[in-house]
Amino acid sequence: MMKKLICTALMLLAIQLSWAVNAKQLFAEFKDAENADYVSIPSLLMKMGRMFMDDDEDKSDAGTDLAKKINSMKVLDLEKCSDNVKRRFMKRVNELNTDGYEELMRVNDENEKVKILIREEGTTIKEVLFVCSGPEDCALIQFTGDFKESDIEMLVKQETEKKHD
Repeated sequence: MMKKLICTALMLLAIQLSWAVNAKQLFAEFKDAENADYVSIPSLLMKMGRMFMDDDEDKSDAGTDLAKKINSMKVLDLEKCSDNVKRRFMKRVNELNTDGYEELMRVNDENEKVKILIREEGTTIKEVLFVCSGPEDCALIQFTGDFKESDIEMLVKQETEKKHD
């Protein structure tokens, strides 16, 4: 009897996990929505783009340094989509499986919600995921690479200083 109970519990857990949404599924589900803007820059194109970046040390800033460490990126912007698509996106975001991610920051401003999630391997940040959901702005942005926590902190500090100038 105990074996059946444990097997049933494990099956329910497996089913629950299979229903959980991950970032890859969100991109796949919404990239073809009417009026959606989707851009995917694979690692090969990122490497080619870095060839044209200025290596001058004096002009280097946090954004440039961070850009050099990005292996690939995806951007999904649903701002021009219908309210129905945005509502569906917000529902799916609420189902987002964040196992393996650490929440770096969360901002709730009226109806707009922004979460910044990171996935680490050891001391290296391998993925940064920005999730924006609200009635106006719905977006999903994913960066992969080899980042240090100081890279992310420096960029946040630089952007914060710009807003207060």
